[in-house]
Amino acid sequence: LLPVAGLALIGLIALLDYFSGPKMSFAILYLIPVALGAWWGGFAQGILLSMACAVSWQIVAVAQDPDVGPAIHLWNAITRFGIFVVTSSLLARLRLSLYVEKQMARSDPLTGAANGRTFYEAVSQHVEYALHADRPITLAYLDLDQFKWINDKFGHAAGDERSEER
Repeated sequence: LLPVAGLALIGLIALLDYFSGPKMSFAILYLIPVALGAWWGGFAQGILLSMACAVSWQIVAVAQDPDVGPAIHLWNAITRFGIFVVTSSLLARLRLSLYVEKQMARSDPLTGAANGRTFYEAVSQHVEYALHADRPITLAYLDLDQFKWINDKFGHAAGDERSEER
């Protein structure tokens, strides 16, 4: 669905670009479908929409100014495509990086277990559901293997060491 919507948006932008004439530029608008495709669909969809944008823009450019030499049109098409690829790459990597950071912020780096942030988010969701559904909620908290006591007595490095032995 995302590629189809992106291609439809590119077609609309190309039509606006063509009918507005060469004096009014719609250059920045071509980045919108590329950016949305790369963010929501990943790098591959960003590249697909980059190609579609570069081709659409090139068709409009040739139609509006056919007297320009083919070498200039080719250079412009390659340059535009390059900018779209860089944009796709940066946005796709940024989204992946944000996802990784979010996962890292929600788990213990040593054990991979859910941390306090995850616990509070889950409790908040369950309390919200219980209130909405008018249902009771029960909360239980367990201290496993006396890690708190080990960390308090010997320090966090000793607790981490004990975790790694398992």
